[in-house]
Formats: sequence, C-alpha cells, structure tokens
Amino acid sequence: MIREYERKIFQKYFLERDSLIAEIVIIGDEVLLGIVREENASYIIEELTKRGFIVRRVVIIGDNLDEIGAVIKDAFKRGAQLVITTGGLGPTEDDLTLDAVSKAFNIPLEVDQKCVERIKSFYGENVPKSAFQMARRLKGAKIYPSPLGLAPAQLIIMDKEKFLLILPGPPREVRTLLPRILDEIAKIIGRKVKCSIRFYVNAREAEITDILAEVIKKFGVYAKALVSLCQGGKLPIELVCFGENMEKCEEKLSIVKKYFCEKVRKIFNRKCLDEEF
Repeated sequence: MIREYERKIFQKYFLERDSLIAEIVIIGDEVLLGIVREENASYIIEELTKRGFIVRRVVIIGDNLDEIGAVIKDAFKRGAQLVITTGGLGPTEDDLTLDAVSKAFNIPLEVDQKCVERIKSFYGENVPKSAFQMARRLKGAKIYPSPLGLAPAQLIIMDKEKFLLILPGPPREVRTLLPRILDEIAKIIGRKVKCSIRFYVNAREAEITDILAEVIKKFGVYAKALVSLCQGGKLPIELVCFGENMEKCEEKLSIVKKYFCEKVRKIFNRKCLDEEF
C-alpha cells in the first residue's frame, strides 16, 4: 500500500507537472525469447532525462504488425510527446516496424533513393532483393543514415509537438544515432535540464515515507529513498527535478533538501549527511 500511495503522489504532483513525456517501445521476438539481451532501454532513458524528458513507460513486444501499431498509438493517447522504437528495420520478413506504423497511422511508405544508393554501394553488383526493404521510408519522415548499418533511423512529426522516432535495433547504432536526434527534438519542443542531489539519513524507508510524499506534493520534485543502496544504516535519498536552467534547478533542490532535513530533525531528532560515511 505504501508503494501504491507513493506512485499516485509521484504521478499527480511530479509527472503531471512536466509536459515532456516519453515512452520507449523495444521490438523483437529475439528479445522476448531470451536470444538477445535488451541493452537499449537504459541508455535511451539516460539520454532522454538529460534533456528534460520523463520516461513514463518502457514496453518490450514481439514482431507483430498489429501489436506494434497499437502500442505506439496507445502511447500517444496517454499523452506522450515522444515515442521511441528500436528494432524491426532489417531486411527479413519479421522486420515489421515501418509496415506497422504505416498501417496504424495511414502513412504511405515510399522508396528513399539515397538509401537505395547506399545499399548498392555496400553490396556491389549482387544486391539481395530483400536488402531494398531497408530503403523504405515513411512519407514525410526525416532520414538519419546509420554509419554502422544500412537501415536508417526515421523521425516523424505526428501532430504539432508529438514525435515518433524509429531506431534500428543494434545497441551500437542506437548509441551513434540517438544523441544528435534528441538534441534536434529538444530544440523544437523546448529543452529543459535535469539536476539531482543525493544525501543520506539514518532512518528506515517506512519512517520517512510520509515526508517523501509531502516533498513531492509540495515542491513537484522526484524524491526517493534508495533502499537497494543502503549501507551501514545510512539510507540514500535522491532528489531530482527539471528546470529551464541548471542554476534555478539546483537552487530549488537545495530548498527541498533543507525542508526535508528539517522535517527529519524535528520528528526523529536526526541529521542528514552529505556523505555516506
């Protein structure tokens, strides 16, 4: 019950205050079957939060045409401004991401001639017919060629400030392509900065749950006791917020920390520590 209460407080007073919401869709039967380890989500989350996005959901789904389209549609219906997909852009029959988006959003597929030339240059005279599947683009999409593969990333502005970013699946390609594209999106939407501080308190999580909920509600920041990192009775507290600039963001967290620590001092007669030991 405590966890559910914290979640509702977080949803209402932190998540809903910040409009930069993103969702991530990892696509591939090979991931669900345990053949390939999923390595993209954590990296994408890090890059998104650096630019002021809050990731609300990460979903892993198989290579199913209708499911891919439905999951992306649902993400936008929930209010996501940016949906990022990885996988399903290769030359095989089960690479269905572009077909799924085309069907779900009624966006025609067309051949990108520059992609065709890249494929021909790579294979030479004997180009497999299936390779040209990677030369397709969704009409109106901006193409970002991958220096490490033949299937490009594609960015579509769905509606005003709603974006769909379709990335290849290989992690090294995601790491090569993503930062530049996110910087472009952030400039259009309005970039924010993320800042965080960590300090320690000699308390158990259950003792400070109400204080954490009060901080989230009062200040609109993320506040979490990191129980998994607790050592020697010192419980780490992480505060996170997003702002227009780093100075204001850090100033706000300083005020929040002071408020939290004063509450702990009054209730438990304990001090907050800047260091773990």
